[in-house]
Amino acid sequence: MPKLSRWLKVSKDIPVFSHELSKQLSAMNVTFAGGEHTITQNVHVNSENKEKAIRLLEEDGFKIEEVDQH
Repeated sequence: MPKLSRWLKVSKDIPVFSHELSKQLSAMNVTFAGGEHTITQNVHVNSENKEKAIRLLEEDGFKIEEVDQH
């Protein structure tokens, strides 16, 4: 099993409804409670790609946690 320091737990809040569906429902005076869902993915990295992978994920709005911190 790879070292825990090579694993990242990445998560991001994703809208449940598409932009178009949200727009249509809002036009009908529908009210939302919440409206986002948190997705989580475990990602295996190595010493050569870890920093770049983290940077790319963060640029796309992902929250990064290192598994060995838990």
